[in-house]
Amino acid sequence: PPQPFWSSEADLAKNIRENGVGIMQCDDHDWFDGSPTAKAEWGSFSNIDAFQHIWKMVGKKGTWKKHDFIVKVDADAVFFPTRLKAHI
Repeated sequence: PPQPFWSSEADLAKNIRENGVGIMQCDDHDWFDGSPTAKAEWGSFSNIDAFQHIWKMVGKKGTWKKHDFIVKVDADAVFFPTRLKAHI
């Protein structure tokens, strides 16, 4: 069977940082580490509590105040900042 390129999301995040791609190409960025979450009763992961906690950290840090918009991007997402800016 096919094998993933990365053994974990943490490895993928490390690669993004080291190679300066994805969110690292934005005018500014913050990096917040999530925490493992348990599976919800519907079989998916319920990460709403972790998301709300990190969103509060974003608010307290205040970096967002220097910019017109914020984008939340997961490490395993393909994100092109220049394309988003072209549409905004």
